[in-house]
Amino acid sequence: MRIVDLIGQTFGRLTVVERFSSTDRRARWRCRCSCGEERIVASWNLRKGHTQSCGCLRRSALRKNWADQVWRANVS
Repeated sequence: MRIVDLIGQTFGRLTVVERFSSTDRRARWRCRCSCGEERIVASWNLRKGHTQSCGCLRRSALRKNWADQVWRANVS
């Protein structure tokens, strides 16, 4: 199976920096998030859109949701 080179490509907030060596045949990549964190991510998760950040995207969505709930509770 041929491995597609993803270096330099961006998926959500992640930019692929280099190929990460693994013991199995699955391609994994070292990615840098726009917030500065780095994560190792499998090709499948990047290409299918399952992983789009280091986790900061989910944390910011949770913070926004929490702030909206607090605001609604104070307005009522």
